[in-house]
Amino acid sequence: MKTILLIEDNRPGRENTAEILELAGYAVVQAADGRQGILAARQQRPDLILCDIMMPGLDGYGVLHILSKDPATAGVPFVFLTAKSSLEDFRKGMNTGADDYLTKPFDGQSLLLAVELRLQKLAATRSGDPAPDPAPGLGELHTLLAPEHRQKTYRKRTLLYREGDVPAGIYFIHEGKVKTFKTDEGGNEYVTGLSSAGDYVGHLNVVEDPPYPNSATTLEECVISFFPLQEFRTLLIRSPAVARQFSARLSQQLMAREQQLLRLAYHSVRKRLADALLSYQQLYHPDADAPAPDLLVSREYLAAVVGASKETISRMLSKLKEARLIDIRGGRISIPDVEKLRRIRV
Repeated sequence: MKTILLIEDNRPGRENTAEILELAGYAVVQAADGRQGILAARQQRPDLILCDIMMPGLDGYGVLHILSKDPATAGVPFVFLTAKSSLEDFRKGMNTGADDYLTKPFDGQSLLLAVELRLQKLAATRSGDPAPDPAPGLGELHTLLAPEHRQKTYRKRTLLYREGDVPAGIYFIHEGKVKTFKTDEGGNEYVTGLSSAGDYVGHLNVVEDPPYPNSATTLEECVISFFPLQEFRTLLIRSPAVARQFSARLSQQLMAREQQLLRLAYHSVRKRLADALLSYQQLYHPDADAPAPDLLVSREYLAAVVGASKETISRMLSKLKEARLIDIRGGRISIPDVEKLRRIRV
């Protein structure tokens, strides 16, 4: 049985955390302040230490500093538990030598996952085996950060967050489609992005805390996982590999956004509409080898994507139909020759 030293001055929080750990099969030694924690660490020689930062007398940083200088306790994995959640606090905590950083309030799954990863790494180090890699690809992060109970089914046209809201977390799409959009002073929508299964939404605010730059809503029934922003930040700090992957993803999306702005600036409405129809078909029907089905897409949606009025969109659709680039029947749009529509220049 592994022994965990829990240093926490808040009694209800300490007892609740200890109960979760004990139910998971760990032996827990409790300490009510930093001084007691240091004495307990030297006497009990725990396998892992969980320590609050803000405590009277000796805070968590001081506890870590003292124990890291003691050869008997220097190698014990040390995890901070704290309500301090800014990026600067994360950096300070990890730079002092902590192995992990959990932000309060945390759920039992996050706590146990952090404990298991630290103990597995310690066991691998002692045995000489390679340590387990806690850095999956971005498309697999939900397996770490979004346990099964966080998955939720959202109805069509459910607003996930609104432009100007303070960011609270990140959404991972398991099933369905989500659009992000901005709204002008007249209440008109402009679609800024389309996301589907395997994509993240609301993740552009990971590094800083500005309000959401757009709104996000489901286009159909979706299955989505949500996890707190600070939990994602902890993983980025703990795993350089994930941080590099995430930076690459952001760079790709910024480039795509720049290309979208260039299309708005230099392409005609006709060309932008053709691109919007092709993108919509790719989003819903990615199999290029399968017969292209009809698209049921509203004029309002196309106007928001293209950046034009509904009247202009209706007029351009009629012209594309006259040119036999699309066909319209009963409100549904079909594209008889995808390559021909893609070759539109003006």
